[in-house]
Amino acid sequence: MAKVTLYRKIADTIREKIRDNEYKVGEALPTEAQLGAEFSASRVTIRQALKLLIENEELESIQGSGTYVKENKVNYDIYKQSTFNEKWAHLNVTPHSKVLVFEIVPASLSMAEHLNIDESDQIFHVKRVQSP
Repeated sequence: MAKVTLYRKIADTIREKIRDNEYKVGEALPTEAQLGAEFSASRVTIRQALKLLIENEELESIQGSGTYVKENKVNYDIYKQSTFNEKWAHLNVTPHSKVLVFEIVPASLSMAEHLNIDESDQIFHVKRVQSP
């Protein structure tokens, strides 16, 4: 199991503050210097934590203005999910997949966090298109 880095701990704490409504949607976070003082961390570490949250689309950085909490957008009902095949079954169509990309790449900050692995670990990157 990968060791949890300081920037991930900071990112988790910022998430908790967003969840607890301490940082509100559309509101600017404290500056990097303020966050650094709060967490006793370097600006580099704070930037890594913010980068992770920006990659996950939890925060938005506006150059010259600051870093803001983004609205959590859910475009589907998770309780009514169905497979691609189920969506086309009523039309008597057999869908198929075409693999466009299949490669081994280093994990990004957000993927490493989601998979609970180190950033230096390699992962499979698969991109495919499904069509009826």
